[in-house]
Amino acid sequence: MRIRPITLADQAQLWELLHVALWDPPPAGLRPRTVLDHPDVRIYAEGWGRKDDVGVVSEDDGGAVTGHLMIREIG
Repeated sequence: MRIRPITLADQAQLWELLHVALWDPPPAGLRPRTVLDHPDVRIYAEGWGRKDDVGVVSEDDGGAVTGHLMIREIG
């Protein structure tokens, strides 16, 4: 297993992982991709790579797991 920092090149993968993470239990399938347009959802992947963003990818046999810590000023 290899752990590496998330890069800007991972942006598309972050959107895909976010979409899959929003699954509903069976028998429902994946939610429509339009769920990614909701502001409360977009914050997890949109504009990733800001100065205070931290993230890692764990690669193992072609798969990946991401962790994304968002530090944002509120107000």
